[in-house]
Amino acid sequence: MAVRNALLLACFFLFRLILAVPALKNPDLAVRINPDASLYKGLGVNMARHSAFSGAPSPPFGPEGLRTPLYPLLIAFSERLTGDPVRPVIALEALLWALTALGLLVFAERRYGLASGLTAAVLVLTSPVSLKYGPSLMSENLFVPVLVGGALVFLRARETGSARLFALSGLLFGLSALVRPTSLPLGIILGFLVGRPLLKRGLAFAGLWAAPVGMWVIRNWLTFGFPFFSTVFSLNITTQNAPRVIALAEGIPLQEAERRVSDELRRRYGADESWFYDPRHLNIMLPYGLEVIKKHPKEYATLHAKGMLMCFLPADHGSVGVSLGLWDELPSDPFGVINQAMVRPSEALRLIRENLAGLGPGEIALLIFILLHTLCLYGLALAGAARMRRERITLALCLISVFVLVFMAGMLGSPRFRLPAEPFLALLAGGAFVSRGISRTEVQGSSVR
Repeated sequence: MAVRNALLLACFFLFRLILAVPALKNPDLAVRINPDASLYKGLGVNMARHSAFSGAPSPPFGPEGLRTPLYPLLIAFSERLTGDPVRPVIALEALLWALTALGLLVFAERRYGLASGLTAAVLVLTSPVSLKYGPSLMSENLFVPVLVGGALVFLRARETGSARLFALSGLLFGLSALVRPTSLPLGIILGFLVGRPLLKRGLAFAGLWAAPVGMWVIRNWLTFGFPFFSTVFSLNITTQNAPRVIALAEGIPLQEAERRVSDELRRRYGADESWFYDPRHLNIMLPYGLEVIKKHPKEYATLHAKGMLMCFLPADHGSVGVSLGLWDELPSDPFGVINQAMVRPSEALRLIRENLAGLGPGEIALLIFILLHTLCLYGLALAGAARMRRERITLALCLISVFVLVFMAGMLGSPRFRLPAEPFLALLAGGAFVSRGISRTEVQGSSVR
């Protein structure tokens, strides 16, 4: 079995590495696919060259409060050890995706059979969203393996009751939050699902979860003068959510709403664009964003629900093709479609029609693959959820993880924010092969004790 798994890992790694060849040959591609990639690269390079966790392009390197440090640290290690901040990271990401697929395969095979394991692994390896962001400097490529590792260790801990495994799971969930803060609520929720004895297991899980999370909160407290984990919440509420809520509530274009918010922030607080990158200033401006939401709760709830639904749309075929090296030009404005769908659905449909007009054979084939993969993932996940009635902890963990990760995307939702949830959907999809809701092996700890 060990030899077989090693061979599978090698095959999975080779598959993902081949798909990453265009980015390995042209490292600029790894930072072009999304604006965040160049920001992560800048953070990592500054850590390696100037020992500063800062996104500033030149001195003085002010401290970063928005992004968390683990993924930039990976880029920094690559820069320091090899002088190249891109290629080694892309190769490592291919290995991490291979390990994620193998972990799902081994877990699902032991529970439900080989067909279930292969289904979960193949769905993860061939995910169009991961094919788009996999060969790039995006934090999801580290976040997903660490998060899935924590989840699989948690499920194993529920089976065995091992306090050490609960501690390891808590540590992995805590570290995942240091990659992307969206997993913070997930770690808190799972702390209540450790089973009995609750105190022993809960302390083991929560203690090691709180260690990395608490250390980062203390760092920010000492650096900026008040405790927080990340300013992503304040930034999104004030600069992203508030304009969209105003645009929907008053029926005005998003650009006009953004100008209105900017003018109001300047009038109230004397804010300029530099304020959006300073946690202390964001903390000052947050009450205005919350005030807008409180004034228009219906519009906010509507946009939040729309954003969550946007997470489940198929990946953009144009960007996937660029990542795979099939063509050179990025789509004109994929974010434009998302923004318009929030406030003017008719405009979004027009943009989609324009993007689909005049597709060539290769683009049509890729689009068909993306649609088929998306339908298979959702269809099998629904079937698996229906059949996994006796796997209550596994089912609960998968459903909670999908909901929390998509909910945290909020009104800024796009297929990118579905990516961390896809392994959990794939695990549910593997459960579609469970016969009559009974797992392949009855596991003592698979139900709530």
